[in-house]
Amino acid sequence: MPIYQWDGDSWRNINSVWQWDGDSWRQINSGWQWDGDSWRQFFSAGSFDPEIRNTAGDVISNSTVGTTLVGYRGSNVSGTYTFVWQYRLGTNAANAWFSQSGSGATGTLTGGTLTTNYVTDSSDLNIIETAAYSYTMNMRFRVTKSSETVNSNTVRIRKRTPNRLLNIASGARGYNSFATTYNALIDEPYPTDRIDFWSSVSWQSTTTLANDTRPDYYIFTIATGTSTYTRDSRTLDSANPRTPTNAARYTVQNGDVGETIRVTIRAYNSSTGSPVTETTTTPIVDDGTLKAVTNLVLSESDSNPGKLDLRWTPSTGGNENTLTYQWQIYRDNVFIISGTTSSGGNPIVVFYPEANGVYVTTTGVYKFRVVAIQSGQSNATSGFSNNVTVSAPGTFTISLTNRTADL
Repeated sequence: MPIYQWDGDSWRNINSVWQWDGDSWRQINSGWQWDGDSWRQFFSAGSFDPEIRNTAGDVISNSTVGTTLVGYRGSNVSGTYTFVWQYRLGTNAANAWFSQSGSGATGTLTGGTLTTNYVTDSSDLNIIETAAYSYTMNMRFRVTKSSETVNSNTVRIRKRTPNRLLNIASGARGYNSFATTYNALIDEPYPTDRIDFWSSVSWQSTTTLANDTRPDYYIFTIATGTSTYTRDSRTLDSANPRTPTNAARYTVQNGDVGETIRVTIRAYNSSTGSPVTETTTTPIVDDGTLKAVTNLVLSESDSNPGKLDLRWTPSTGGNENTLTYQWQIYRDNVFIISGTTSSGGNPIVVFYPEANGVYVTTTGVYKFRVVAIQSGQSNATSGFSNNVTVSAPGTFTISLTNRTADL
């Protein structure tokens, strides 16, 4: 591919380009320029210019495993063009090139046949998943015509961009040696709890030619009430950094109480979109003590006329033992009756009076409070609800007239 220069009258073909290396002049066999997307050759001392393109005909510098590469022989001048697809491992440009062995790896282009295709396969995927090769493999299209050999542009074969499948924060309670598990995205962590911010379902954990988005390693930045920790699966899980057991795990500390745990996950692979950054935040860390119920509301029942609705938001904290709520009714600031429930829900709702067919008949100002009771915890007593005034029905008069004479 010759380069031309205008001499004021006509374009002159520059057959060779030279550069001084500080000791002698060196001939430049080819020159390349980045066009914002790929490297394009603008000078070649050869008589033809091989290229690797995509199926749309664009010269490329990056591709993914399993994607068709199009090798252009470099000229439409008739002749016999012998080609071989080659690959190089690692990031060192001095590393040796090896010939591919897949279908269509070698051959000849003659006549009007200007291109040939090659598709990287699972053996190439294994190469770019190998840390020893820095997750790097490059391809080139090497063409020989009449004893002249010219190499194409270099294309890096990469994985596809990672994507998080599920946001995971798997908690395990420290107070019973992690026997009780919970969702740390919903439930409050306690000191001594263990939280894992990665699982085999949260990211692509296997890889195929059709879906090679699996990250090669992860870096977790864990910000807590105690400090900020950076954990790299390449060092903490060196046997398999794609399965970050140690790097993704955090044990909650006393100093974290009152703060959330905020985790930034950076997933790396060889894709151009790497790293992918995702964040996870837990609820505020609790000290684990049983808390009193909140949001107590007393009202006349719409669904059960003549009764009172008692509603409240459940307790937080505590352990895994059965939680019982004892509600206490007061009338005119005097305790009159109590009852218990272990039902769930949010809010929790009970009716007073509880018995069917029995209704509130005594006038007065009513209110209630709730005591949360759980084995292994101190009872937690709430404040009082709002007041509801129950009044006697108003008086009324009925007049009866004897109308039997009209019958």
